[in-house]
Amino acid sequence: MLVAVTAVAAVVIVLFTRVYNVKRVRRVLGTRAVRRAGASGIIAGAEPFRLAGESSREVLLLHGFNDTPQSVARFARALGGHGFSVTVPLLPGHGRAAESMPETDTANAWIAHARSSWEEIRARSPRAVLAGQSMGGAIAIILAEDAPPAAMVLLAPYVEMGWMARVLARIWPLTSIVLPRLLSDPNRGLRDAGARAATLGGGYFTPRRLNELREVTARAQDAAARTQCPVLMLQGRTDYRIPSRSAQRTFDRLGSRDKELVWIDNVGHVIAADSAPVDIAALTARWLDERVPR
Repeated sequence: MLVAVTAVAAVVIVLFTRVYNVKRVRRVLGTRAVRRAGASGIIAGAEPFRLAGESSREVLLLHGFNDTPQSVARFARALGGHGFSVTVPLLPGHGRAAESMPETDTANAWIAHARSSWEEIRARSPRAVLAGQSMGGAIAIILAEDAPPAAMVLLAPYVEMGWMARVLARIWPLTSIVLPRLLSDPNRGLRDAGARAATLGGGYFTPRRLNELREVTARAQDAAARTQCPVLMLQGRTDYRIPSRSAQRTFDRLGSRDKELVWIDNVGHVIAADSAPVDIAALTARWLDERVPR
């Protein structure tokens, strides 16, 4: 009798939590602006782009998880102002109005797409630079192992996932029953109000997709020790997603002899879109000038 009562109570709790989750996600998303998609299905403003600079120095700049090229656009334009050519691809499954197909929205698909862009850039320029924001930084570390860049710039690289997120990701089929949608809050990732209003990042993600992110972080952790190129890592002191100790461990993992960690004040997790992308780009350009001269 006790077992039956316990089982019924568990089912009730699961159903209540699921219904609450669905209603909460709908309520929160209902307060956000409707995003229009073009004929390609990509949200207006989330398209991939390339900025041609004054020199042959090429930069592949990768956006983060559940985000779009818009999140790194201001940083990219500022780098372009320093003479760099910057390519920003849109990773599969990102920046679309409709939910992506699972087979095209995976860690392997994200990495393969980034690798294809990287191969094109390396073919154009022997002085190519890899850069990435958040998950884009983790993917950059993975790419750098097999095809080292002249230098690498990591903006708050998401290489170490918290234990709770790891658990939810590993058991994602069960997590999906209770929490079918996990909210993404731009108010926590961006401190600048203008940047929050302009963001085109997805409003939610699924537990299955979280597990794909876990796969990226695991592969980046494995590759980090074999990094040999010069590395500049930029990290916000008040990043809610990556605690300072976690960021320091990521930096310490990097095998490069020439590496530098710079702490940035008054920014959230999405450094490239927050309050000082122009200043951060200027800092990055000075660092790159010393290692990848014109």
